[in-house]
Amino acid sequence: MEETVQRAALLHPSQSAPSYATDTRAYNSSIYRLPQELFVDIFIKVLEPETRLQDLIRLAQVCRVWRLILVDAEFLWATINGIEGNPAVSIALERAGRAPLFLEYRETHRTVKGDVKTFLQLAAERATQMKSIVVELQARSWSWDDVLGDLQRKPMPRLEVLHLRGVHWMETEEEITLFGSDSAPAGLQNVTLGNIAMNFASLHLNGLKSLDLHQVPDITSVCLMSILVESPCIETVTLSDLSSLTGWPPSNPDQHQYSNILLAHLRNLVVYDLPTSFLNLLFSSIKMPELHTLELTHDIRRQTASQVLSISMGHQLSTLAAITSNIQNYKLTLCSKSYCRIKVGGLDVTLYIDAFSMDHFLECFDWLSKLVSTPLKDLPLELDLDDLEPDPFYLEWFTRQMIVTKLTVYSEPYFGDALLIIPFLGRPTVNTPVTWLVPQVEVFQANILKDDGYYDIVEMLRRRYSSHEHPGLAAPRPFREIRLSFGEKGGWEPPDLNVNLKFLTDVAQIARGADVYWEDQKWPDFDLASPTTSGD
Repeated sequence: MEETVQRAALLHPSQSAPSYATDTRAYNSSIYRLPQELFVDIFIKVLEPETRLQDLIRLAQVCRVWRLILVDAEFLWATINGIEGNPAVSIALERAGRAPLFLEYRETHRTVKGDVKTFLQLAAERATQMKSIVVELQARSWSWDDVLGDLQRKPMPRLEVLHLRGVHWMETEEEITLFGSDSAPAGLQNVTLGNIAMNFASLHLNGLKSLDLHQVPDITSVCLMSILVESPCIETVTLSDLSSLTGWPPSNPDQHQYSNILLAHLRNLVVYDLPTSFLNLLFSSIKMPELHTLELTHDIRRQTASQVLSISMGHQLSTLAAITSNIQNYKLTLCSKSYCRIKVGGLDVTLYIDAFSMDHFLECFDWLSKLVSTPLKDLPLELDLDDLEPDPFYLEWFTRQMIVTKLTVYSEPYFGDALLIIPFLGRPTVNTPVTWLVPQVEVFQANILKDDGYYDIVEMLRRRYSSHEHPGLAAPRPFREIRLSFGEKGGWEPPDLNVNLKFLTDVAQIARGADVYWEDQKWPDFDLASPTTSGD
């Protein structure tokens, strides 16, 4: 009953009051003499993205004047999040009037009040007002044909943003045809499609500013290259896991048409696990004079790194040299089980492998070294050992070949043993010439899995800071920053491992002036009354 009353008051304000501008009784209090626009600016600042409609409805119930202001401000109601529930969506669609609509439904694992199918059915009647539509699904029970329903057949002449993403295990279905089989709106600039079978032939996509395709089945190389040709001002392209793409077969009539594509405004390019034959085609066909960042992720378990880097990327040497120029440092991530990643300036290369070996790394490193003007071995390196097996050989190699200034050691909580490398950081090398492992490290970061991890870190610090006990051996550089955490990335917390105040005190005292962080909170600035704090 209360919801019905709220809805009636919001949808039919004229039954109880005129507009704000003509209601002279609104000026009895001096605060209401402020411009209506000022109230609107204040309202905008208090709206939360996930509860925007509910916030607007609550604000409209504060007083009669606020309700009048909100009724007049149609654009406030035009940004509609479907997870707030169908009653709120219905109110917003009515109050939005003729304002351009920005629709969003991001399905999450938490409970939502409204289902996506009903949300889009409600919105379909206003399809001509849609300026942006964003739908992200998590449930495998949906099919895109069922979700989009009548919206597939509606023209959307004002649409600028089309964002439809599902999950890879959604049911296989027929191709989706949008806009009633007509071409895409002329103003459509930003397209994101993931795990959806789309009829690209009917869309005739052109004039895009951004394109993001992820696991889109059956898209052809001709179709994709045509989109790039027809979008010369495109700025961002992300292509991920598109297994249907291929290179040109011999004597293909399309080869000449797509052999010299100038993308003069392209700033960011992401290519993730595309067929090697298409990589060769793509990089040999496009010119990207203004590229800022290139992210390349590729599976090399059935080929060598040189086949991907030297052949595919060899067509873009001048561009790659430009985005790796004037670099001050670089970052390397090594993982025993799956990948090697190196980031140099605007170039970010990840190679997936069965098991890490120095051969994989050196193949990639040697190729990159030829691109940059400053030798990489002379630049500071951020070294991230992501569950790498605890073999001191790796650290000794980097000690003698590179300048490691930041070291991150991460171990998988359940089965990893990467943290066993930490004691070696407190010992001189066995091989000659004798030195400390990574003696130039200034920033050290590690996770802790159990109580004995405290001892290993404290003992390692004590030994490094007692280097005078090794006469004739150059002392390692003092740490400037020490960042510690427990568990896995993203906040996994063992129930029996608390913040140990004595441990952190010991770390701070031994490190003599280094900034010490526990879970990104600087010691001793975090709340000592926290239930996860222990003095033992």
